[in-house]
Formats: sequence, C-alpha cells, structure tokens
Amino acid sequence: MSQPWIFSSLKSALTLSLIAALGGLGACEQLPNLVINVSPSSSENEVLPVGEENPNPVPVSAAASPPAPSPSNPTAIKQELQRLKSRRCEEIPERNIGAVLYSLCLDTSVGGRTRILSASSSIPGEQTGAIYWFRDDGEFYAFEQILPEGTTFFVLLDDQETMIQLGPQGQVDSIRDRSEWQDLMEHSREAIALIQQELGMGAVRAAGSPPVGSLLVAGQGGDFNHRTLTLTVPQSDTSRSIRGGAARWYDLHLATMVALTADHYCNHQSTRGVYFNYRADGGDVFMGQVFISCPEARSIMDRFGREEEAWVMLDRPDVDGDSIHYEIPNFTDTKAREFQRTIVRQLIPECIESGGQQFCPGDRY
Repeated sequence: MSQPWIFSSLKSALTLSLIAALGGLGACEQLPNLVINVSPSSSENEVLPVGEENPNPVPVSAAASPPAPSPSNPTAIKQELQRLKSRRCEEIPERNIGAVLYSLCLDTSVGGRTRILSASSSIPGEQTGAIYWFRDDGEFYAFEQILPEGTTFFVLLDDQETMIQLGPQGQVDSIRDRSEWQDLMEHSREAIALIQQELGMGAVRAAGSPPVGSLLVAGQGGDFNHRTLTLTVPQSDTSRSIRGGAARWYDLHLATMVALTADHYCNHQSTRGVYFNYRADGGDVFMGQVFISCPEARSIMDRFGREEEAWVMLDRPDVDGDSIHYEIPNFTDTKAREFQRTIVRQLIPECIESGGQQFCPGDRY
C-alpha cells in the first residue's frame, strides 16, 4: 500500500539530486541521480485531444512472447539486484568534482561494445550517495539511495507506473503512480546528461542500449539510384509507448529509417532514395514498405533534430562493419506528437508483391 510521505520523499530526493548535479551540493543533501534512458525521451505526459485522428499504425499482436518482464515480487527483486551488483566492471571512469565523486561501471565484453552497468555519485568518507542500476539489455532498473540511516531501493516495473520501494529495515512498499514513475525517469535523464558531460562520456549515452533492430541490405542489381533494405524489429506491438510518454516504438522505427536514409545511404551522389521493408515481431509480421527520398529524409532530420544516438545490427556485415550508428530526434511528448501528425501520415507503408503473392501491412509470413 503506497503512502503519501513516500511520494513527497521521492520528489525531494529527485529535486535535491538535480541541484547537486548543478553544483549546489551540501554534505547532507542527496546526490545526482545517474540514469541513462536510451529510448527516445519524453518530458510531458499528454495525450491526443478527444476526436483527433489517432496516427497509430496497424496494431500487431504477437504469438511470440516479448522479452521477459522484470520480477515484481520482493524476493525476486532482491535476487535480481544482487545479480546486477555482482557483475564485473571492465572499465570504471571516475572523477572528483568538489566533494563529489562521479563514477560509471562499464562492460566492454559483449562484441567490443560499451554497456553501462551502473552509475553512481558519492561523497568519499560520508555515508551518502546514489547508485543507478541497469539491466543487461541496457534499460534502467533501480535507484539505490544511500543515506546515514540506511539504503533504500526504488525499482521501476515494466508497467510504467509501479515502483517497489525496499527500505533499509527490510520494509516493502508498492508505489503505483504513473506521474511518480515518470518523474523518476525524467529527473534522472536531466541529471545524467550533466554527469556524463563532467565525465567526458557523452558518447556512451546510448551505448548501453540494445540495437533498434537488424538491417538486411539487398544488392543494388541494376538500380544504382535506390537502395532496398529490410528493417526487422523485435517488438510485437509497435503502437506501444516506449517509456510511458507519447513516443511509440513505431515512431522510433520510422525515425530510424529516416535517419539511415538521410545520413548514411544518401551520402552517395547517385542515390535518390531508399525502400524499407519493415518487419515486426522478429520478422514474422510485415509492416509495409516505406519509400523515403533523400531530400525528404534530410528535410525531416533538419526539422526534428539529431540528438539521440541509436544503432542497428547489420544482418550481413559489409564494408560498414557489423553495425551502423546514427542519430535520431529526442522525442519529447510534444515532438513525438508533431512527428505523428506530420511524418507518420506522410510516410505511408505500402503493400508489395513477392513470389507472386501480395503482402500488406499487418500480414504474417
């Protein structure tokens, strides 16, 4: 059962943590929250007005199961926290700024890529600090608040509204409040941007994230003015919100196609545009073919910005290596809704003919 004092206590900790990150830190105040939100972020909790056309793509329900959710019972949560804390750091960049020590725990053992396992801040010699823990897939999992009176964990569950609080005396509270859940993510996002700047680790912001999907590049054949690619993503429901805000997986996938077109494949002078065969649910569901011209892609990227790093795996490694890194817009709720009202309605997936059979958006292979 959630209690009002828990809400106010959490808000106070979040507010003080941001003040700390900006430099106004007293010895007994909370320290900066260190969180990496590798998905497009949202800063407002708004919905489309009643009566406005919903630009959601064709919903896809999957036979295949999504990734296993985080544990939700206290025993399983404690076991998961213990497992996360036992992982070994390959690199530990750290820096003292005033009285505060900032540190990241990095793992470089998976394909040579950098993953953030945890991020922390503390006052050496004081029992005061904050540690943020990330799951193996790069998603934020728990905030560990260290105070002289003990350590408290706030664990964010996958439903995007429930937090489990584990107190220093073993007490357990369930905080079911969507705005509180989002507050923790939003304040943490602001703090981590400042912390990474101080550590000179800005490029790692999205490095701990899983790839958006896999990309199969087809041969050009006799057409040297267009490229044909297949983007396969794991999500079974692409209309689902990524982190509780307006931005959906569909928006991220479409932004990926636009960014790859504008900043990668249209770099060649002869290229006029790119055809994307978009497949969801690990490739089992055809979401349509999207054509994006080079001028169109550049115009969209210039309009919405290149702010968040993302990457895709190449299904067949080539001269580009085994992956492509690129930048996409920072999807605040306002920007996500504008993207949906304009670009989503502009880039409409089409049916295709393959092997004498027609495939349309929503069809299963």
